[in-house]
Amino acid sequence: MTHPSPASPSTIGRHPLVSIGFPVWNGDVLLSRSLESLITQDYPNLEILISDNASTDSTQEICESFARRDPRIRYVRQETNLGMVKNFNYVFFNTSGPLFFWHAHDDLRKPEYTSKCVAALLQNPTAVLCNSAVEFIDEDGRIYHDWPDYNFSTIGDSILQRVHRLYDHMHWVDMVGMIRREALNLCLPWKDVWGADVILSAKLSLLGDFCKVEEPLFQSGLRTVKFRNLETTLEQLYDKPFELKQPYTGMAQEWLRTYLGSDLSAEDKRNIFADFVGTLAFMKPRGPNPN
Repeated sequence: MTHPSPASPSTIGRHPLVSIGFPVWNGDVLLSRSLESLITQDYPNLEILISDNASTDSTQEICESFARRDPRIRYVRQETNLGMVKNFNYVFFNTSGPLFFWHAHDDLRKPEYTSKCVAALLQNPTAVLCNSAVEFIDEDGRIYHDWPDYNFSTIGDSILQRVHRLYDHMHWVDMVGMIRREALNLCLPWKDVWGADVILSAKLSLLGDFCKVEEPLFQSGLRTVKFRNLETTLEQLYDKPFELKQPYTGMAQEWLRTYLGSDLSAEDKRNIFADFVGTLAFMKPRGPNPN
């Protein structure tokens, strides 16, 4: 895997354009609250691309209303459901800012989220991604304090520590942090597999550090209403029949392919493999993870 050259403040400017990709499908219940959190960001240079994956509820009307209110919003309605992975790819490849993040219809960002993540990336040129501390919320905005923040910084870590941090924590929400487009271009398109977000985070971990704003500026939505039929829901999201017999086995295989197929040294690959197996077998489940 080719590594991007470190960006510097002079390369991307003091207020680089930040692109926000907003893929959505039937998100009307929480959509207004989520969009409001984006248009009230205190950062001056934003573009927001909403890709509506052929929703059948009132998502279109809500998005068009927000687009009329704010010229930074561009709304696109797909004629047919592209599936989740293609929709996530679409919003990235149709935006242009050197800094980018995905946003879901049930997530919220506090007003200073964008400005503080931009500042952190400018201060840490080796970092390819910046996340903030995360809070988990339900549909009514209640914070679930029993869901801990597992986002992390790898500044100062070795490549082996960086890789271990990724597979030794829960709640993989790293990839919805702010990411340098240069790095994402080397990692996309998304793999059309179970756990595609985890595989993307693995690829990014090979390219550079993750940095973190310690304030809880990102609120990730939890679904408290259980799916009536998970297989049907995934089929709608991915727009194809989905095999669930061994989803995590397939994800682990793809994860290992990412690291073992990289340009790391043979010794690093051996260490990663041994550490990976030991961690998943609960022989060393916590490692350097301070949480």
